[in-house]
Amino acid sequence: MTPCHRRRAVSIIAAAAAPFLVISATSSADIIKLKDGTTLEGDVKRAPDGGWTVVTVDGQTRTVARADVKSIEATTATHPSTGPSAAAAADENLYSLRRSVENIDDAAVAIDKYERFLEANPAAPAAEPARADLATWRDRRDRGLVKVGGEWVTPDARADRQTRAIALASQARQQIKGGHPRDAERTLRQALEVDPRNPSAWYLRGVLAHQADRAPEARKAFEQVNAAIPNHAPTLNNLGVVLFRQRQYGGAMTYYDQAMQASPVDREILDNVAEAIEALDDGQESSTAAQKAIRRFRSQDKELQDRLAKQGLYRWGATWVTQAQLEQLREAERRIQETLDRMAATYDAEQDAIVEIDADIATNERAMRQIEASRYVRDPYAGTRRGAYPAVYYELDRDTDKLRRDRAAHVARQEELRAAAKAARKDVPVPRYTGVQKLIETEGTPIAVPESGPTTAPAVPAAATRGMD
Repeated sequence: MTPCHRRRAVSIIAAAAAPFLVISATSSADIIKLKDGTTLEGDVKRAPDGGWTVVTVDGQTRTVARADVKSIEATTATHPSTGPSAAAAADENLYSLRRSVENIDDAAVAIDKYERFLEANPAAPAAEPARADLATWRDRRDRGLVKVGGEWVTPDARADRQTRAIALASQARQQIKGGHPRDAERTLRQALEVDPRNPSAWYLRGVLAHQADRAPEARKAFEQVNAAIPNHAPTLNNLGVVLFRQRQYGGAMTYYDQAMQASPVDREILDNVAEAIEALDDGQESSTAAQKAIRRFRSQDKELQDRLAKQGLYRWGATWVTQAQLEQLREAERRIQETLDRMAATYDAEQDAIVEIDADIATNERAMRQIEASRYVRDPYAGTRRGAYPAVYYELDRDTDKLRRDRAAHVARQEELRAAAKAARKDVPVPRYTGVQKLIETEGTPIAVPESGPTTAPAVPAAATRGMD
């Protein structure tokens, strides 16, 4: 190994052994890891609303909500620094370290980070405050504290907070069912102040936001539930509803597909998917996400139709009817189709008349232009002069005006036929599709169970996630 290669190898080994090695303050950066699996690297600063502002390496500024952050880590990319700037660099690294542990829920992870920092910077001025921080984290570990929101409390205190938040969410649920959304909003704010991660409160907040036509807020709330409780079918369904409303069709069909997996052969979910498929145009329907959801829908819907047929119910678009209703609806559709066919024949006849009139108008206009061109004559005494129009010219002009009036009448009749056809299609007693995808509202609220252990993810028993009053 050459001296150059040996120095490079030593540098790599040293970097691996001491990730918090003091570096030049101008080359440090932070890495924010988001809960959706993506990362951002750059200069990270606390935002006034409690989130973070990131100036990325390419100079762009991004704002990240606190709830979206999984962790923040300091990273270094240059050679070790020595001399007077070392102390400043250590201070900078300690600042980055403190930011990186703000969102950590496991004290052991923070302790490991601080221990590695102190190993790399044992004599730096920043070592003393770092040791004080380390003592705080060790105390949290030794006392078995857990994180609730931004506070570290005992497991019993956490369970007490979660119990209070669950009670408040239950109260809000009854307020929503009773038609008191403003009271429910206030109650949910209290619940999330007590337990910022309570999935019941977030779910109900999403329901209220959707009812108030605040789609972005509803989406954020249901995403919070989805992060806390994976595979919760009502939440996945509701995300599908909200994203479809925002015209994000690929994302909506992906959530619907996940909802069908989480709760197979679910009548409410499958009816929503039927509405969604009907609303997609050809380009949207051919997307990968849509095709995947359509295949799953067809498989599950066949099973659902077989089940409900035993109860005397049959699919009619996105809803269900009895055998007698089905026969009446099919007969109504047959009569309506006959009417539409007659209208279509009349519409086509009107179109044929318009085409014929257009041809006659074009013929008249050509003849009139020829007459206009031929009315100029050469006079040996007066030079070129304009002669009078012949009578046929005025006859052609009058005929053209009449043709244009006739054409306008045919176009008006076509518009009437379109309106009549649209009205006829609505004459079916039960429309196949309503164009509305329905949220699973309070009946889908996940019922969280207070935790007694050291974990932070809410425990939600499967049997307690649907139909609880």
